[in-house]
Amino acid sequence: MLPVIALHLSDFPEGFELIYAGDTEPPAESTLLADPAYRGGYSVTVSNESSDFPTGELVDQIVLLYSRPVTRERLAEVFTENYPELSTWPLTTLEDPGIGDASIAYHFTYPDTTLSGYTIAFGRKDVYQILTTMTGDGTADYDFLKGIAEKALAKIP
Repeated sequence: MLPVIALHLSDFPEGFELIYAGDTEPPAESTLLADPAYRGGYSVTVSNESSDFPTGELVDQIVLLYSRPVTRERLAEVFTENYPELSTWPLTTLEDPGIGDASIAYHFTYPDTTLSGYTIAFGRKDVYQILTTMTGDGTADYDFLKGIAEKALAKIP
């Protein structure tokens, strides 16, 4: 089920290339695998970085299945579990994007660099998703990410 509801290259504008699609491997320090409600995960990473566009946009999607419904509080925990390093960077909480049954959003900046981006975590029923976009020159596009999140939401039955 998870690969079917994950984003596909055709969901992105022309110029994006598939970097990875497959089972999610939680970070070693994550307690995700010990959570009895966790049922599995799948992730997709795409980018439009090229020699013509060296500061291209990287988009990462994580789809997680739990045996409990989505809540804003649980989304924040799942974000931290899946992005332990990113969750320690300076995060600005953004207005709820209103995607799915519950959603949260952040803007982040890697300290002392121009690397920055956005994360939207959302879900419907027992399907949790985290979408992150980042660029090396600080031009990550939040509206682009929201549009991709809407496409991802439409794939959840």
